[in-house]
This record gives sequence, C-alpha cells and structure tokens, in this order.
Amino acid sequence: MQQNEKKKISVIEKFEMNAVNDNPIYEVWLSNSDDTGLRFIEFFEKFHLLFNGEALMIPRYYHWNCETCSSEILNASCVCNGLYCGMHDYTTFNGYEVIMEDLRQKCVFLNSKFNSSEHLWWDYMAVH
Repeated sequence: MQQNEKKKISVIEKFEMNAVNDNPIYEVWLSNSDDTGLRFIEFFEKFHLLFNGEALMIPRYYHWNCETCSSEILNASCVCNGLYCGMHDYTTFNGYEVIMEDLRQKCVFLNSKFNSSEHLWWDYMAVH
C-alpha cells in the first residue's frame, strides 16, 4: 500500500435493549484518582435532573489490581492484598485513601437509592 492511500475500516455497534420499560439506565465510570470524572459529575447533574427521576444513573468506580506489587506499594495504595489499588498520580490522596473515598461514595449512592433520596449522592459529590 502506498503512503497516501487510505484504509477503510468498518465499525459495527450493537445496542441491546433488555429493559422492560422506557426508563433509561446509564453508568458513569469514575475514580477519585482522577478529578476528570468528578468534574463531569458536577457538570452532568443538571442534565440528569432533566430526566425527572425517570433515569437510573449507576456510578462505577475503577481501580487497579496489583497483587504482585512490592509491600511498600501495597501498604500505601491498596486494600485486600493488592486486589484493589488506587493510583494517586493526579490527586493529593494516597492510593489507599482513593479506594476508601470511592467506597464511601458508593455507599452514599446505595443508601440514597435505598431511601429514595438520590439528591444526597449528588450533594455529596458536589463537595468533593
């Protein structure tokens, strides 16, 4: 193939609709190791509110596995012997604190959903 020739590629996306009702469900992936996701939550809240409680947003938190890391890294950045590790390149928290805050946010979310007080999670996220 010559240098100025372009390759054509095809991408096929498949969206499966398994829901019984018309209420959308969406996930937002974030971590306290990177404030980009947290800024997105702050920005996106006003759009989520437009659903008037008809949409379910599920926060998902990403972490890293580092079971073979040194004990120094495991102690500073991980829980469960390296099963969950938080990176701290973009935050003042250490990795362990990142994991604990992510877990705290997940607990606040689950509690607010259980008590039909979804705004509590959004309020909590606004101060972080």
